[in-house]
Order: sequence, then C-alpha cells, then structure tokens
Amino acid sequence: MAASSPPSRVESLSKPVQQLVVDGEEVLEKYIYRTADDGPIDISFPVMEVPIIDLGLLFTSSSSSPAEEAELGKLRSALSSWGCFQQ
Repeated sequence: MAASSPPSRVESLSKPVQQLVVDGEEVLEKYIYRTADDGPIDISFPVMEVPIIDLGLLFTSSSSSPAEEAELGKLRSALSSWGCFQQ
C-alpha cells in the first residue's frame, strides 16, 4: 500500500498566518480577532517626525555655539516627548 500524503490542513499549520493569506488558504479561527462591531479598522496614524540629534555637535567644544544650542533644544524636546532610543 502506498504511503498517503498528510492532509493540507497539517501543512497549513506549519506556515505563518501571513503566508496562508497570500496563498489563499483558510486561516484558522484562533488567528482571527473579532469584535462586537467587526467594522473596518482604522489603521491610520498621525504622521510624526522623529527627531534626529547630532550628538557630535554637543561634544565638539566647551564654548556654546548657536548650532550647539539648537541641537541641545532638539535633544531636550525629543527626550520630553519621545523618550530615549539608541541605535
């Protein structure tokens, strides 16, 4: 007797949900989030400009230049509104 291949449902369990959608396969119910209204979800976010601080300007000299003061102001504003991120 020839070995039978596993059902496609087993194959779909090993794929990410995004791949199931791309392939047009059925997504398991446990991955579908439903709410009371089930209307369209508004995923629009306000456009926010991420501040970029040139730390080199803050450490270049002991005297305060206008460019250094401007960067210091940007740093103060960024830390108070965004917090601290490092890369």
